[in-house]
Parts: sequence; structure tokens; C-alpha cells
Amino acid sequence: EFTLSKKSKVSLQILDEYGRIVETLINQSMAEGKHSVLFDKKNLSSGIYYYCLVADDRRKTNKMIITK
Repeated sequence: EFTLSKKSKVSLQILDEYGRIVETLINQSMAEGKHSVLFDKKNLSSGIYYYCLVADDRRKTNKMIITK
């Protein structure tokens, strides 16, 4: 989940441990307000991944671990 304070161009990508993009979940302009994204991890193997959320000039990157 994330909240936008104004209409923004949003990009949400999943990266592997080497920084390569493995999936783009969002790449579009979105309205202000609270948003949520469903992520289907079935196509990814177990390991360390990162998600990178970019909205206008703000960027948030966090680590996630997928286990199967």
C-alpha cells in the first residue's frame, strides 16, 4: 500500500538481487489517495528481491525475501 498526496507518475518495479528489473507492476499516472497493489510471486524463485516505488521526485526501495 502507498498514499499519494497529489496526482503523480508512479513506477513500481521488482528487482532481483543484482538490480535487474524482473517485473514492472505499475508504470502510469495515478490519482491522489491510498492505493494497493497485488503482487503474484509465483513466477519468481526463492531469493532476495527489492521493490522500488517512484512517485514524482520520491523513491522508496525495500528488500523482500521470497520463500517457497
